[in-house]
Parts: sequence; C-alpha cells; structure tokens
Amino acid sequence: MSLPSPLKVVAVGHSFVRRLNEYFDSTLDVNRNLGLDQDKYNVSCLGFGGLSLKQSKRLHSLDKVVEGSDLVVIDIGSNDLCEEYCCPRKFARDLYSYTMFLQEGLRVKTVVIC
Repeated sequence: MSLPSPLKVVAVGHSFVRRLNEYFDSTLDVNRNLGLDQDKYNVSCLGFGGLSLKQSKRLHSLDKVVEGSDLVVIDIGSNDLCEEYCCPRKFARDLYSYTMFLQEGLRVKTVVIC
C-alpha cells in the first residue's frame, strides 16, 4: 500500500516570507519544512519585498505555485495598511476577494491570513 502524498503547504507574503526563504537557502541544517513531518507536509515559502494586494501582477505570478495547494498561509497587509490613503474597509474587501480567488479559482483547500 502506498503512502498518501504530503499535503502541499505554501506561505506567501512580503519581505518576512522572503527572508524566511533566504534563511532556509543559506542554512544547511535547518528544517525547510518548519519542523513538520516531511512524509505528511511539503512546505514552500514565496515572498516579495514590499508586496501588497495592489500588486496584482506579483500576486498572480504565484498562481501556478499555489494552485491546488492544501493550505496557503498569506502574510500580507502591513505594506498596504501603512500607506497614508489606505482605506481599511477596502483593504479588507480586497483581501477577502483574493482569498476567494485562491479557493474558487485556484482550488486551494484552506487559506490562512496572518
């Protein structure tokens, strides 16, 4: 009997996620899977410095990677909310729309926002 495939987990976000991925790349003895059992989970981290919801081209450049994932963790918003003319209500609506796109358009099973 074959083992089930590991769950596909993708962390997407701004510079914090990018720096986490850089740390993984530069450290040989670190567990890239965030300490999760590699037989059960396959973790990827994709980040861009300064990423915001308004950067749809950058966000959609990740579509192929996140498509069909079991879990996508989004770390986004601090770059949006620190702008002088940011409307928190519009930001919340845009973030909700993006999570719906991930689930309905890209078939991501679960989306977590942090």
